[in-house]
Amino acid sequence: MKNNKAVVQRVEAYLHEVERHLAHKPPAVRHEVVAGLRDHIAEAWRRAAARGEEGLETIEHILAEMDPPETFAEAAAEVAVGGAVMAGQDLNRSRAGRWFALALAFLLVNGYGVWRVTDHLTRMELAGAAAPKTTEKSAPVVKRILRLRKVEQVDVSPERELIVRLTFSDQPDRAQMTRFLTLSVPGQGEVAYQLNRTPEPNVLLLQTRPVLGEKLEYVLEAGLPSASDSQPTDRRKKGSLKMEMNMLLRNVEVESPAFDSLVLRADFTARPEWNEIKEYVTVDPAVAFTVESVNAYWWKGLLVRGDFQPGAIYDITFKEGLPAANGSSLPQTLSRKIQFPPRKKAVRVDSPGRYLAPGGALCVPVLAANLEQYVARLSPVFANNLVQLALRETRRYRYYGKTADDLTGSGSAITNTLAPATDGAPVRSRVELRRLTAGEPRGIYWLEVGEEHARGDGRLLVVTDLGLATRVSEGRVLAWVNRLGSAEPVADAAVTVYARNNQVIARGATDEQGLARMVLPEGETPFVVVAETEGDLTYIDLERTGVAAAAGTGGRAYLQPGQLEAAVFTERGIYRPGENVFVQVLARDDQMRAPAPFPALMRVWRPDGNLFRDITVELDDMGSATCEVTLPDYLPTGRYRF
Repeated sequence: MKNNKAVVQRVEAYLHEVERHLAHKPPAVRHEVVAGLRDHIAEAWRRAAARGEEGLETIEHILAEMDPPETFAEAAAEVAVGGAVMAGQDLNRSRAGRWFALALAFLLVNGYGVWRVTDHLTRMELAGAAAPKTTEKSAPVVKRILRLRKVEQVDVSPERELIVRLTFSDQPDRAQMTRFLTLSVPGQGEVAYQLNRTPEPNVLLLQTRPVLGEKLEYVLEAGLPSASDSQPTDRRKKGSLKMEMNMLLRNVEVESPAFDSLVLRADFTARPEWNEIKEYVTVDPAVAFTVESVNAYWWKGLLVRGDFQPGAIYDITFKEGLPAANGSSLPQTLSRKIQFPPRKKAVRVDSPGRYLAPGGALCVPVLAANLEQYVARLSPVFANNLVQLALRETRRYRYYGKTADDLTGSGSAITNTLAPATDGAPVRSRVELRRLTAGEPRGIYWLEVGEEHARGDGRLLVVTDLGLATRVSEGRVLAWVNRLGSAEPVADAAVTVYARNNQVIARGATDEQGLARMVLPEGETPFVVVAETEGDLTYIDLERTGVAAAAGTGGRAYLQPGQLEAAVFTERGIYRPGENVFVQVLARDDQMRAPAPFPALMRVWRPDGNLFRDITVELDDMGSATCEVTLPDYLPTGRYRF
């Protein structure tokens, strides 16, 4: 940066404005905030320069993602810490932003921590206020203010309907948006829009009516409330978005999941076409890869998955002519140099099963990524805690802390050292259950595998010789218990049925055939069934293992020799008056073979049951025929049959 005079001047101008808005703070506070911002900008610039991204455009992108200088007038301590964190979160969507967010995290976490930084600034303010003969009072702490950070084009249809992404500093009140946000086009006037949801609470999507111009103008009035704890927008914000009919590349991001293929995500201003997209993408050095066109409602682009290596650097090229679904294409060839980060640290149980035979090896496979070791902990589980642990395995029940601390008995743990990884690939290991128990394991256990600063995993394991099968009907449960080693029925086994609220709703005991029949209270739904004999215990989770009875198994009679059956379908289910309906027919005989070509009659019936038109079609060698039917605009609306 020191060799680029224009860049330095732009940064210093931003910092000067920040310091000017901090005039109400003591000099020590102003110096601390400005110095911290200068370090953040320098780190983001260094990372961008390492990728060959230099110049005023790069520094403008970095500064655009930071809080505007006027926001520092609200509260120095609050903005220096909280505002910087929000800027880091926004920047995390771009490659420059990722490094910038890491710089912020390093400062806030490895430096003093958020509370210590705040405390440090507060003490500095008090020191300034305690200076001789000063009457300056500490400024009151002001809550965050909702800000509109970014307006971007996500997609555009052939009819020029835009999908626009709005990114806020906090979660806006979605229900109030139409009262405060107006869209318009010069010469066209106000443009109607509807709101769509996204997975990110601070992001909204707008789908507009056709935009008959090249520029979409927006006005966000002051007063838009937040759905979180931020204050409403305090100023009117207006701007414009240039509509791009051509597909343009907006952003490229890379991710290294712990266990899946490394993936590159390319965001475009329009959705790439599904067919033949791979021929427009090249990777150097060459690796095997796949390309997927993504049509998620909150972003449109490509996912490139392949045999990429963590830490390796690649050149990815999107060739000119890459087609878009709206009929446009990429106007020029674009190349980006990317580097995949190390895989995320994680360890998991590498098997979907949970039942183990007592006389077996009792080894559980484990897969670990970017770790040198992991800790395995095994704890016994009691029947009255099975519901809670089963709910946690369904991912519907959020919890914090270690499971073994509150729902299991006293367990034991061992540390397993992993073999060195090859090219950053996940490493396989195993947990030997006998090393974690005093005697032969028997019953139900909770196994946890994890390591500090890594994503871990937990699994219910059952070491048992009891086999349990259940059948649930209206108000009844039938349980059958047998020995897995010999298939003999187990008599006098205690069977307990639990609901999702952990309440016992039925009890029973097996007869000589190993059967237990239980009646459920009215309105109760079983969730877990437990079977127990002296020295052995097993269970079955009905939600995860249930098989629904087949519906509609009657169907039509089989075709007789010489009979044909035809399927008739259209390319979509809804049409406007005046549109053409594309119809396709597929005919098969009783052996599912295509019949010899012959002419057939297609009939189109109106919603009132009257015949609209007869159309003659000719079946080809594949037993297929197509035709187009025009629905005049004078026809009544409703359901037509072909």
